[in-house]
Formats: sequence, structure tokens, C-alpha cells
Amino acid sequence: MELAEKIESALVAYLRAQIQAALDALTLPAYFDPATQIQPSESDAEITSQLLRCICPDADEETPQFTGNFNFTPIVELVTPAELQTDADAASGDVTESTSQLDKHRALAALLETAIMVDDLPASLNAAALALGTGYEMTVFGILDHKPQRSQDKGLYTSGYTFRLYACGRTL
Repeated sequence: MELAEKIESALVAYLRAQIQAALDALTLPAYFDPATQIQPSESDAEITSQLLRCICPDADEETPQFTGNFNFTPIVELVTPAELQTDADAASGDVTESTSQLDKHRALAALLETAIMVDDLPASLNAAALALGTGYEMTVFGILDHKPQRSQDKGLYTSGYTFRLYACGRTL
């Protein structure tokens, strides 16, 4: 398995656990299911509900050369369809319908920020990769330059982070 794919998988496993724990602790409505709505990589599927994507594009050059250590710039992106809420939706007894899409987006963006902006993210990703088992061996040495991002276009609210991640494709 490619190192970028291992990084995506570790990010997904880590975020699923962190966001599920946060949802459980806050007793938020069940309009977000980390098991199905946090996914690796890009998809050409139409986004019809909230989705948290973990994308790891190609690495920068090997640093230092011949070590197998690479810098990546993963993208962790929360996407929420920006649907208009009708009066009937707002009055609904179903929290999934009565909560506005923007409020749903803001709540999960806050949970994402809490999960990403931790001091021990490299160790947490290493533990997540180890828990995934054989084939997911990797070591994250460090993470730098967190960059928050947000936008609204084409009927979507988008929030997320990019950062530089320095890793190798084996467990050390």
C-alpha cells in the first residue's frame, strides 16, 4: 500500500474515533455518522449529506534522499450541502430536519478543529495506523503549518485543514 493511502487511512481512523467520542460526550443529534461520513480520498459521488474527506496528495521530494522519508500536505475537509430550510423543516420534531445545514456544519467544524489542533497528532496517527494492522505500517515524525480553510460555493459549505506531515512508510 502506498504511504499516502496509509496516511489517509490513519486520518480516517483517528477522526472517526475522536468525532464519535465527542458526539457521544456532547449528546448531539445523530445526524452525523462518523463510520460512514468520514471517508478517505476524493470521490466523484455527489455530496448529498455531510462528508468529512481525508485526502493525501502526492508527496514532496524525499528528504533526506534515500531515507524513505517524505513530506505530504494532507487535506482534511468537511463538506455540507447548503440546502434551504423550509418552515416545515424548522418546525419538525426530527432534529435531522429541524437543525439548519449551517448549524450542522458549524458544530462538526468545531469538532474537527478540536481533533486536528492537538499537540500529539503525530503520535495519535501512529497509534491509529498501528491499530489498523498489517499493511498500514508507517511513522509520522511531525506535523507543521496547520492552515484552516473555509468557503461557501456551488451549494456547499466547506471547512477544513491542510498541514505538512513528515512520515515514512514503516513502523519505527
